[in-house]
Amino acid sequence: MTRLLRDTLEDWADEARVPPGLADRALRRRAWKPYGAAVLVAAMIAAIAVFVTGQGEPEPVVRPATGIPLPPRPSPAPTDVRTDVEHSPPAKLIAAGRMAVSAYYRTSLEPVSGDQKRMRYTWSLYDPRTDGYEQTPYAWVDVAPGMQVAAVIEGDLLGRRVGVMDLNTRQMLGWFELEHSVGSVAWSPDGTRILATAYSSYPDLMEGEGDQMHPVRTGSPRTGYYVIDTRTGETAYHELPPLGDSLPGDEPGKPFNMNNRQDLGWSLDGTLIWAPTVTEPDRLFYTLDGEPTDAPEGSSTAV
Repeated sequence: MTRLLRDTLEDWADEARVPPGLADRALRRRAWKPYGAAVLVAAMIAAIAVFVTGQGEPEPVVRPATGIPLPPRPSPAPTDVRTDVEHSPPAKLIAAGRMAVSAYYRTSLEPVSGDQKRMRYTWSLYDPRTDGYEQTPYAWVDVAPGMQVAAVIEGDLLGRRVGVMDLNTRQMLGWFELEHSVGSVAWSPDGTRILATAYSSYPDLMEGEGDQMHPVRTGSPRTGYYVIDTRTGETAYHELPPLGDSLPGDEPGKPFNMNNRQDLGWSLDGTLIWAPTVTEPDRLFYTLDGEPTDAPEGSSTAV
């Protein structure tokens, strides 16, 4: 990542945010700080899309469906540098070499009950037709490597439909119907599978005012995840309970995570998934079936 892109991102990091899981891993500490620019600036550089071309019980629920043909990735990948120093957040594509900002979100708080509020994400997605960003109505967005398609969650805050959008035509290539509500989606490194983290309720609830605002301490409502294969149309659900907070008497070094949002991610080669912690190591790895496994080499740079 060049200094030019880094400086541009920092210019608008106070308005555009990256997913909370990235911030959790960047902070790597137990003490929670109020949401805001200072919390998430450290993770802004990770909010990019690559132009590259090239537990157990019960048994997983697999729903066969029709696969979705995906458009080919550009070859060779673009290598130019683009900036937008006139707008914050950017209105035009931000890119440097083989990396680009494909989507970003802004957050707002809305009352729920009493002094509780919920954090809402408003996503903006790259539009090749205008070479800029367009606000979307979706609960969550992730762009596949190559910046040809995006995975989106239809719904208000959470949703049970995951769609694949062609960025060039803005048409939906297909939808996947799910039994469990999901709160985030992430493409595999090869751009063929989607990892969707399931929640029983909306995780981003806050309470308090001003500097005293903090997440509602109810524990994460994460229930598991789906691995969606766009080639075959199969959606496989696996249970994976969240990590809890640290408790008196816990063994030294036991990983924990007090955050309510605990989105899952892919290993660099797409053969494993990981769950975030706020300790060292900062992520725990699992097979695609949800079985704990050792961290792969180079896992400290996984995104």
